[in-house]
Amino acid sequence: MSHNAKITCKNCETNFYGHYCPNCKQSSKTGKITWHEMFHYIFHAFSHLDKGIFYTAKEMFLHPGKTIHDYIDGKRVRHFNPLLFLILLGGMASLLFTAFDVGAIQERLNTESIEKINPLFAHKHYTIIGFVILIFLTITDFVFYRKHGYSIPELLVSNAFQIGELLIFLIFMLPFLYFQNYINARYQTNIELRYFILIVFYFYLFWVRHQLYGKIKTDYVLLLKIVLQLILLCVIVQYRIAKPLIDAIPQF
Repeated sequence: MSHNAKITCKNCETNFYGHYCPNCKQSSKTGKITWHEMFHYIFHAFSHLDKGIFYTAKEMFLHPGKTIHDYIDGKRVRHFNPLLFLILLGGMASLLFTAFDVGAIQERLNTESIEKINPLFAHKHYTIIGFVILIFLTITDFVFYRKHGYSIPELLVSNAFQIGELLIFLIFMLPFLYFQNYINARYQTNIELRYFILIVFYFYLFWVRHQLYGKIKTDYVLLLKIVLQLILLCVIVQYRIAKPLIDAIPQF
């Protein structure tokens, strides 16, 4: 197609010249959906470090507070959709942990040990777990840090990014958990990497809140609020909400 020819946008019917519609920004190269197009979209979403899921994951690892603030402030074109980020990674974690049967090996060895460490790690419904924690963190963020002016939808986006990033870390730890369970089953040892995962989990949530809500000067009230919030997350969500909810899910 010549770029000198007038094009009618298939989305908003605006007449224009060039690569993109000036009205709705849709590409001029919008044709029939084919297998080639499908694979191109998938490849594009996962392979570009300056845009998409890898870019979001990288920025949420290096600059989580700034990334969330910028996204809420309107700088969104490079980022993966936060709710899809959470759903995709939750589904991937559930699929991988079920496929490798990481939890089952450890449960046969010492189920009570897992429940005492963290009952959430004894299950594989990571999308459900993610949404339980998402709701809790959003509500407590709104209550504890209300003076910062973030709305409930903005805090949902913030926490979807955070939980998605933690799921990436959990997926990264899968080979180590699998090897740990193999060693425990073969040599009757009691190695437990879930302590380390739990420490990273809470440290990351603490770090993000300190970046997002803190200032250069140390705010001891803020630090106390974050610690209290994470203690509530541990006690109320993990032991009183998430575990009974997941235990109620039929096991297949």
